[in-house]
Amino acid sequence: MMYFGARDTTEKLLRTSLNLQWADSKTTVYEAYDTARKSLRGRFSESNAVGFSSADKLFFGRQIPVSTCVQQKFADTIELLDYQTQPDEQRAHINRWVENATRGQIKDLLEPGAITRNTKLAVANAAYFKGTWQTKFKAAETNKEIFYVSADQQKFVDMMHVEGTFSHAANEKLGCHILELPYSAGPGADNADDGPYQQGAANPDNQVSMFVFLPPAEPNALSKL
Repeated sequence: MMYFGARDTTEKLLRTSLNLQWADSKTTVYEAYDTARKSLRGRFSESNAVGFSSADKLFFGRQIPVSTCVQQKFADTIELLDYQTQPDEQRAHINRWVENATRGQIKDLLEPGAITRNTKLAVANAAYFKGTWQTKFKAAETNKEIFYVSADQQKFVDMMHVEGTFSHAANEKLGCHILELPYSAGPGADNADDGPYQQGAANPDNQVSMFVFLPPAEPNALSKL
């Protein structure tokens, strides 16, 4: 969203960092962005076993001139707020938006004082995800084990355990191992308690997975990943 409103040096930096060299104009980028957003909304409907939604919002101060065409193009993304006379009320308003977008999972994101009379713009992005593992982690098998923060620092954390057959790959270019942990695709998919995940058991179009990038077993491996 910031890219669409950027110019000059900022636009060039965002274009490079977001790898948008393939597009010949911002209009092309917007059309691709809008298509992808609608595709995600259609794929992760309320009836699906895996729930996902994301939302972007630009909360401009009313003193900032925003062109009419931009407001029309991004009608569901741009909102004008009165930061100068009601900063704390606007902070509460943004917090309510975040809470609604995350279905109550994130509350009171902005603390008192985070929004002031000098605020010009608040950029918000919220994502919600909920899914059930194809092969569940049993709570009884969660134990405290050592996690290596660095080569000379470690701490005890809760470690989950599960046994099964999962897709795995070693990537030499990235210098890591990649593990796929699939989520249940709903009715027709393998039951998590019936055994390990079987590739192709569910409709691949509905399959959603978490990919875990694991560093090699060597000192400071996490910092190199």
